[in-house]
Amino acid sequence: MKKLTSICLAAFLTAAAFTGCNSDYEPETVTSTCVAIRSFALTKDDSVMANLDTVFFSINLEEGKIFNADSLPFGTKVNKLVPRISFLETVSAATLTVTRDNGTDTTYNYVTNSTDSIDFTNPVKLNVISYSGTASMTYEIKVNVHKVVSDSLEWAQSASMPLPTALSGTPSQRTVKTAEGIYVLTASGSNYSIARADNPEADWTHYTPAFPAGVEYWTLSAGTSSLYIIANKTIYSSADGGRTWTSTGARATHLYGCYEDAVVGVFTEGSTSTIVTYPELGAQKALPAGMPVADTSVPVTVKYPLAAGPQIIFCGGTCADGSLSASTWAFDGKSFADISLVALPEPLKNTTIVPFFSFTVNNAFVATEHSVLLAFGGATDSGVSDKTYISFDFGMTWLEGSSLIQLPDYIPPFSMAQAYTYDRVLTPSRSMIWTAPSRATAPVESWECPYIYIFGGVNRVGATQQKVWRGTLNRLEFKPII
Repeated sequence: MKKLTSICLAAFLTAAAFTGCNSDYEPETVTSTCVAIRSFALTKDDSVMANLDTVFFSINLEEGKIFNADSLPFGTKVNKLVPRISFLETVSAATLTVTRDNGTDTTYNYVTNSTDSIDFTNPVKLNVISYSGTASMTYEIKVNVHKVVSDSLEWAQSASMPLPTALSGTPSQRTVKTAEGIYVLTASGSNYSIARADNPEADWTHYTPAFPAGVEYWTLSAGTSSLYIIANKTIYSSADGGRTWTSTGARATHLYGCYEDAVVGVFTEGSTSTIVTYPELGAQKALPAGMPVADTSVPVTVKYPLAAGPQIIFCGGTCADGSLSASTWAFDGKSFADISLVALPEPLKNTTIVPFFSFTVNNAFVATEHSVLLAFGGATDSGVSDKTYISFDFGMTWLEGSSLIQLPDYIPPFSMAQAYTYDRVLTPSRSMIWTAPSRATAPVESWECPYIYIFGGVNRVGATQQKVWRGTLNRLEFKPII
């Protein structure tokens, strides 16, 4: 939080260099330095908010507006605040008028009573009269407060859309993402459809894939440009977005996902499980002890500090003995490792993980951005989890998320959903949440806001949810300060 008040005085100071306020040669005007505000701040009051006195206020002398561009936290009480105002030159009068809807306006004389508290929940105007009494200026003062909790993960019901499919009824789904686009595979009996788009908010193209017999739709995986799927325990690949498929000859019973454009899976036969990669990547073939053989989350690609290259990680799954896993596994292109320091609080299968952001705010009201992983839902031994978990260290440590990031009641608990993050360009008219005056001290025409898109998922009764949910942190939708 900036602690210095910035004001636009260039024009005033230039004029002041030639004509003083008490000059007998030039008349005062409403743009004179004689009625200019040097600084505006609020008096320290920890009962309202820590470091209230450091909140930065912008002063627009030309338009007569004083406001805090970075709004105060949601719920901050602003009905009894004591302003601290300094003027560029001595003034004869400065009155603050609070205007109320019921007509009971209140006027305060700031020159004689500078410690009076002001109710900023109502419109407040400051009228300044110059020392000679021949110039005056009226300023509009606004103390902005966020209308929503900044760090709440918001899933607006109006922001959801139907699951893109050409099939009728309630087909099952699997959604994957390549560098070229996003693909939603839906299945109903022996009927299949693929919907493709550049991003979730773009136009969707629908077509019917030519799958081989015995295809397992839920194994669909995506590399940089290729798609992979299992049919009759054989990995098939597609280079044309899933329209046609070719056998790779590699055998697999489960696909963990893709490392760059190579697929990584496991082949289980009897009591023996071995790792499979296509094309060949690493030398490791034996399945590490405790590593799941099915029902793992779709992996995400992360880059650890000081790591030689990217890694893919996934959470949860079903182990060879039928038990569920709470661990996080990583693959660096050569070998797998269990990287869990603190595993998921509960064993899960078919959970949904996605990279996103979180913020911490210090005592000076400064927000620091952190890259995090979020884990939504998943099946347990007794049903479906309704929890959201968070990791600040690439999946090595998982905690139950605060109430601010838990899914709302109108999104039923689910497993087998997939989630991806896409940036969406916002403009002031497209920012769904921000309704207070602009936070910017200069014009901002548009900005990018990251959104999480959750596709489908199976609810507690086994039905596929025919929706795509879109959510983000409220803070990220606010118009940025520049």
